Amino acid sequence: MDTLSYMLAEVPQQGGYFSLVKWFVLLAAAVGWIAVAQWVDKDTWRLHYKRFTFNGVIVGAGVLGLIVWLLVPYFVVGLLVFVVCVGGSAGVYVILRNQLVPENSRVLTGDHFARLFGRKDASEKVGPSPVLLQTMAHQAVPALPESDPLYEGYVAGQTLLTEAINRRAERVAITPSAKGIGVQYTIDGIVSDGGPIDRRTADLMIAYFKKMAGMDVADRRKPQSGKLTAQEPAQPIDPQILALGYNAPDVLPARSLLLDIRTSGTRAGETMQIQTLDQSELLSFDRLGMTDRQMQLVASFRQSAGGVVVFGCGDKLGTTTTLYQALRAHDAFMSNVQTIEERPEGEIENITQHVYKADGAEEQTFGRQLQSIIRRGPDIVAVSQCKDKETAQLIARSAAENVKFYVEMSGRDTFTLLARWVALVGDLSLAMQPLTLVIAQTLVRRLCTGCREAYRPDPDLLRKINLPADRIEKLYRPPTRVPMDKQGNKIPCPLCQGIGYRGRTGVFEVLVVDDELRRLVVGNASANEIKKYCRTQKMLYLQEEALRKVIAGETSINEVVRIFQESK
Repeated sequence: MDTLSYMLAEVPQQGGYFSLVKWFVLLAAAVGWIAVAQWVDKDTWRLHYKRFTFNGVIVGAGVLGLIVWLLVPYFVVGLLVFVVCVGGSAGVYVILRNQLVPENSRVLTGDHFARLFGRKDASEKVGPSPVLLQTMAHQAVPALPESDPLYEGYVAGQTLLTEAINRRAERVAITPSAKGIGVQYTIDGIVSDGGPIDRRTADLMIAYFKKMAGMDVADRRKPQSGKLTAQEPAQPIDPQILALGYNAPDVLPARSLLLDIRTSGTRAGETMQIQTLDQSELLSFDRLGMTDRQMQLVASFRQSAGGVVVFGCGDKLGTTTTLYQALRAHDAFMSNVQTIEERPEGEIENITQHVYKADGAEEQTFGRQLQSIIRRGPDIVAVSQCKDKETAQLIARSAAENVKFYVEMSGRDTFTLLARWVALVGDLSLAMQPLTLVIAQTLVRRLCTGCREAYRPDPDLLRKINLPADRIEKLYRPPTRVPMDKQGNKIPCPLCQGIGYRGRTGVFEVLVVDDELRRLVVGNASANEIKKYCRTQKMLYLQEEALRKVIAGETSINEVVRIFQESK
């Protein structure tokens, strides 16, 4: 009887095998472990610091601690083992990552706890904001505080934008390579090196711009794009600088810039490009650089019932800008104007822009999509990069039915463009019947009006480049002497920052297609016969048009030589 009583006393009471308190502690510990693991994962991703290694360490330490906890018969001892495993591995990571980041980004330090517990607003600084950014919804992009994980990217991004805007860069590129990360500025078509930056700073800067522009920060592989606007306030020029003889205004006007941000992933890392477009100076067709006669020829085409104008040049030499301005010169309210483009460079108000994607359905070729557009009855159609026979023949036939076409092609001069157009259509009569104008163009840098220098040119040089030496008394060039301060430092021109050039202008070669030229082409005349006839019609070649801008003081001889050497 005593033995039975003893055995019954050892049997736990109802619910004795299950403790709600212990299960609650176990669940809370597991949630804390998961939270620590998630934070380490995000932090290692942001810092590019052994992400898979520390993810494995944190997860492995938690699993090991959990197993020991469940096997040890003493609950409190198991809990302590679990805390040591998770906390120790996390602590090691915190120590190592704090050595990589600046003081304001360190965690579990005295300053970090001060920011967390009440003194954040009073003590922390907000980084400088030299460039005012806005989203496309006209909402201000806030400055980031020092405690923000992207603060370093914000500071680096602001420095990058300030440099780009001050130097008038139309393009900024962050490009990784096997040698490191490089920054490049494109200023008036010339690429200059902005120096190297480290991978971590580049990634934080790219992440900052992506977040502000509404892109997916976590996706570093897929190509993404977004837009921001930057406001540059008016900048007064020091009167002492103006007193040095620079022809500059007292105040440089404020500017509003559109930032087109594009990112993509490569094997070497993520890249970013920022295209800047000055929205303060609206470009118009009469400011492209055409001569009065050339503008009259294009204006005559606008008044015609139909026809084809072919535009062309080398890569990134302004054809799309010319194409867009030619379309804007039409009355979009009175005419149905449409485009078909593989990659629109911008939006054209009151004009329908169609985007062709080559990766679409196989039966939806460029020509078939163009045919679908023509069925809607447009008056004017712009075609970017006509590349195939189907498209060219469709354009030639439709142009005969009172539709005007602006066609973009690749070619270094009008005669190359003419030959390519004829070859693409494949039928001489069909190709030449609607063709009205062929326009080739290039871009040259404008001499800075603030510091350009007049000089008397060498007569032998003028005769060598077919300029009348007896009628040209002076030409212009970038300054050969730059003022110095008392310490011997150069004081550059406030308009061009000492480059000597400011902005670019177009140089155009226009071939007028008349009945006689059509007869020559259809009759298989030689290239020399065609050129000889065009010369009788007072046509000037591209280089000759460029030299006219040299005589007018718009650009320099060296710039023209550079452009045509690069185009060979």
